[in-house]
Amino acid sequence: MKATINVPFAVELNGPTGSSYVLDVSGISCYGSPTKAKNLLREQLRARIDEALTRQENTGQRLLGCADGTLLLVSYAGIGAWGYSIINRDHQASGGCIGAASFNAATEDAIRHAEQSYGGVTWQVRI
Repeated sequence: MKATINVPFAVELNGPTGSSYVLDVSGISCYGSPTKAKNLLREQLRARIDEALTRQENTGQRLLGCADGTLLLVSYAGIGAWGYSIINRDHQASGGCIGAASFNAATEDAIRHAEQSYGGVTWQVRI
């Protein structure tokens, strides 16, 4: 089911810089006249709402335990990409890989990485 929502917002012109921004929403700004800015800012707000809805639909995670004690956590990374976080067995370092197009692809990438670097996956659980 699709629904349409209306979100009224005010555009403020920021003095001599010519930048416009949406009041009460951080990180949404652009340059241009208030009329042009309102259209550009509407697109930015729509993108934020779409991303929030995508995050809500992609809450699945998988935790992989490796032979050497390293943990890999597969999850949605944002902006259409999946990835996994890496926590080493001593918890002194971490990292991650982002870019897979799906949960399954990110899980496969994490398993492959675990086999190449951490002795393979010894257990996994979907959370």
